Amino acid sequence: MMPENNEVENSGNIEGGESPTQSSDDGKFTLKLGGKEVSLGEDQIPLVGNTIAAIVLLIAMIDAPFGPKNKGYGIAVAIISLLVSLGSLVLMSMKEKGSPTWDLYGNKILYFLLIWNSIGASILTFNGPYLATSNGYFACWALVFAAVMAIGVSFDSMKSRAINSSHIMGLQVSSIILFIALIVEGLQGKHWGAVYSLIISIFTATICTIFIYADQKAGMEKVLSFRVPIFSLFATLWIVLVFAVTFSVFAFTGNGYFAAWAGCLFCIKAASSTTSTAN
Repeated sequence: MMPENNEVENSGNIEGGESPTQSSDDGKFTLKLGGKEVSLGEDQIPLVGNTIAAIVLLIAMIDAPFGPKNKGYGIAVAIISLLVSLGSLVLMSMKEKGSPTWDLYGNKILYFLLIWNSIGASILTFNGPYLATSNGYFACWALVFAAVMAIGVSFDSMKSRAINSSHIMGLQVSSIILFIALIVEGLQGKHWGAVYSLIISIFTATICTIFIYADQKAGMEKVLSFRVPIFSLFATLWIVLVFAVTFSVFAFTGNGYFAAWAGCLFCIKAASSTTSTAN
């Protein structure tokens, strides 16, 4: 029996080697590259993602085979986001050595990164050059996602709030993006689906704000009890919305197209829960 146990214990190793990636008990993620170990904390991983997305955006802007709209601004968005994420990683590593700088300014830096990335993504994907999907398009929104994740992972209180209302927050963001997309380009043809979607997006964003607020305040269980029936109704409205705009106004992939589908999925997910937004 002893040889069998040893065989089981060593089954994770290949010819005496170890797995190239490991997760330790202290929350660090260890990556082995060429015999060297690179350790990343849970709060550093989103910033690494932000760094990669910024590099992709920078390459996309510089390597464009034409003179894209907002080229100078797009390069500035990528470079500043890249420098901020790299600087944040340095400050985090200094924190492990006893430096208080990150504890003093970390939250302000990450909020700046989120605002900077969000404004950049909005301008570059609504005004150009990335009106349709491409490497630059996905890099823009990856920057926003990475910044949101960096804030959520780094600060426990915000992480808790975000998890509690995650589906509703996703629906709210989708509604806002859809609203902007409709204002920018969707209403030009005055299609009935665009007007319908504009109304639904406004009401959805408002409803989401109410439930997110109620989820953070004690004593508002009565309001939260209406969550499932209201979002069940809105799920039906969003299903109609998706077919109304993705077969007409937003027939091709872009902000409006993705916001419509994401909003529909988030709304169905919110309606499928039988408990409060804490789940």
